Amino acid sequence: MGEQLSVEELGKKYQASKTPIRDALHLLQAEGLVEVIPRVGYFTTRCTVKEIQDLFEIRIVLEAAGARLAARRITDYELAYLSSLSATYAPGDPSTYMDWIRYNHEFHCKIAAASRNDELGQAISHVIDRLQRVQWLRLELPPTPEGARELHRHIVEALKKADPSLAEQAMVVDITASRDAAMRRVLERPDEWPM
Repeated sequence: MGEQLSVEELGKKYQASKTPIRDALHLLQAEGLVEVIPRVGYFTTRCTVKEIQDLFEIRIVLEAAGARLAARRITDYELAYLSSLSATYAPGDPSTYMDWIRYNHEFHCKIAAASRNDELGQAISHVIDRLQRVQWLRLELPPTPEGARELHRHIVEALKKADPSLAEQAMVVDITASRDAAMRRVLERPDEWPM
């Protein structure tokens, strides 16, 4: 966070001219992930502790509602798909993190889609995307005894039972565990995270 982004270096890396790179950076600015300092350049934004807490709080509210709705509306095909998703990561090995982050995003967004509420699904996806930077920190920790995959199994089981209350509860437990782990890592590095 706070890293300066070079249009030239990004252009070389992605084999693109300056115009599409600048366009992409402006889109990231609109998402709150990049800030532009006139006559200085582009920088990745810093997350504050309050912003992280706010994002997890809204994620719990949105995904609990999504799980409740999905419990009534999810299809057998969607349940089978959720059960088939998998990924692993090794704490301390960042090369394994992206697969897990993609898996986690897919898992949560598929449940949101099963709610059959497109606006809710988009809002959930947006919040998960905003929290992606923090998820990297959470993955540095060893898996808890009841790891994320086990928590995901509980969610799928609740959805299979078509029990809205149980699905909501399982989702809240999962996101709360993710929030607590991420906040533990953030608070271990107070100099990197503005309050």
